[in-house]
Order: sequence, then structure tokens, then C-alpha cells
Amino acid sequence: MPRQDGRMIQQLLQVREQESTPRCPTPSAHPVYKQFRELGPTEFKGTTHPIIAEGWIRSLEMIYDFMQLTDEDKVRCTIFMLRDNVQVWWEGAWLTVDLATLTWANFKEVFYRKYFTTDNKTWLAREFLELRQGDSMVAEYARRFERGRYFVPMIASQPVEELKHFIEGLRAVIRRDVRLSRVTTFKEAVDQALMSERDRNDMNKEAQSKRLSYQGRDEQEPGRKKSFPSQYQGKKPPKQTQPHHQIQKSQPAEGTASKVENKVRCLKCEKIHVGQCLTGTDVCYMCKKKGNFARDCPQLKEPTKGRVFSMTQEQVDLDAAIITGEDDFQDMPEDPRAE
Repeated sequence: MPRQDGRMIQQLLQVREQESTPRCPTPSAHPVYKQFRELGPTEFKGTTHPIIAEGWIRSLEMIYDFMQLTDEDKVRCTIFMLRDNVQVWWEGAWLTVDLATLTWANFKEVFYRKYFTTDNKTWLAREFLELRQGDSMVAEYARRFERGRYFVPMIASQPVEELKHFIEGLRAVIRRDVRLSRVTTFKEAVDQALMSERDRNDMNKEAQSKRLSYQGRDEQEPGRKKSFPSQYQGKKPPKQTQPHHQIQKSQPAEGTASKVENKVRCLKCEKIHVGQCLTGTDVCYMCKKKGNFARDCPQLKEPTKGRVFSMTQEQVDLDAAIITGEDDFQDMPEDPRAE
């Protein structure tokens, strides 16, 4: 009897020791684990952001797809990478599962249940519905779209709604190109958006190259008329200040008499003219003599004798206003006596 009691006590101690030992598999000597470690998987110590947790699982799945592992090896390799609080969590979580029959999909379900709570799913769904390309590249926008669509089943399960939501989030210029191409699938929309972005980047580079070419040519040729290729596109270029002789009356050449007279409105005849007002007198406005009106002035009837003269180049280049300047006769008041 004492021998049997001793054996029973020893068996009970062994069972208790087995129950107290963590059910965490030890690293296998199989070359699968060694190859897995050589591919550089990262350890996971936990996070407060569900997207980071999902990203870690995705990084492992890339290795698993390359190694073509079975579900059992995937689960074992993943558990070996858990550290700190996550390892403690798993030691409690595996009490509800059977490691012998645990598939990779079942493990991810248990893992995501910890990080993707109801509040997190609601937040991620709202973030996806408000997702826009903004200043990001098309590739980055497409990546965020693909990750977030799984949190909105009503869009992920309907290809038409998924395509519509993706196109609506693109920048206006790229969205127009994608719509004109009449794509029918999400993949076609992504490809067309990438091509549109690349074409527009090439156009911008070409325009920038032309602007730099214009600027360099203006610097090399100071006398060349400047163009306005960039800052005045779509607008009228600034008006250049006209030469002084184009905005003022002609000035007499050197050596000739000049007389500057101010023209004001006459209080007597209410017209603008220079000199003494001749309204109400019998003095001619033309010859300033008495006895005739301006329309019958003898000076208008005398033919001008022809003259031949020559001009030097400097005289030709004189202010054009000498020929085109306004005549003071345009401001002469009408002769009320001619009525």
C-alpha cells in the first residue's frame, strides 16, 4: 500500500506540473522555423491602434505565402513572435481553443477580436467613408482604400458601390479622366488613375522646363521683349508705361518758340478756349480782325503755296505728336454770330 500511495502522489504532482506549465509550444528543430526566422519577421509587443495589429499580421502572411506553410506552422510561427503583454494575453486566450485543430483563419479571428472592437470598427468605417485622395499619390490612396473597405461590408460586397466610392475620392482632374475612360472595375479605375497622374506630372515637368527656358533666354538677351509665361497665364500682362511723348502734346523742337496756355471753361460763353472771349463782338475767330466771320475769313480762301523741303533723320525721329498732335481749333467755341 505505501508503494501504491507513493505512485499516486507522484502521478498527481506530474499532472499538476503539466497544468501549471504554459501551453506555449517550444521552438521546433524543424528547418521551417529556422527559415522563417531568416526572413526577418518582426516581434509583436502589442498596440492601441488596430491598423498596426493588422499590418503585423499582413507582414507575416507575406512570409507564409512565400514559404507555403501549412496552417499549423503558421500558427506556431506566429505564437513564437508574441512578446510582453500580448504573450500573456495569448496564454489566457488559448484556453478557449484547441491548438491541434486551430486553423490560421481561426487564429486571426481570435487575434482581431482583441484589437478590432465595436468602437474601433465604427471609427474605421467612418474614416473609410470620408476617405479622399487629397495631396497623396494615387498609389497611397488606393492602398488606404483597399485596407478600409473591409470595415464597410455594404461597400465591399457591392463592386459597383466600391468603384463609385473610389472614383469620388480622387482629385478632380484625375477623377474626370477616369470617368471619361468608362472603367467598370476597381482594378481598371486604379490603373487609369495611375496613368492620368503620370501624364499630368509629365505635362507639369514640360511646362516648368519651358518657363525656365524663357527665363534663361530673357537673361541672355536683355533687349528682348519679355514674355509672361508663368505668373500671368490666363491674365492680361501688365501694361507697360508709354513714352512721355505719347501721352503729352508735342513739344516744339529746340530753337522754336513755345507757348503753354491753360484752357479753362469761359464764364461768358460756357465753352473751353484760350485767350479773350470774342463772343458778342464782330471780331473774326480766325484772323482776329473786324468785319467778317470765321467761316468767311479770307485766310481760309487763300491757297497754300507748295514748298519743297528736306529733313534729316533726326528730324524724322522727332516726336510723332508734331504731326498727330491735337489742334487748338478743336476747342474753339462756335461763333453764335454765324447763325
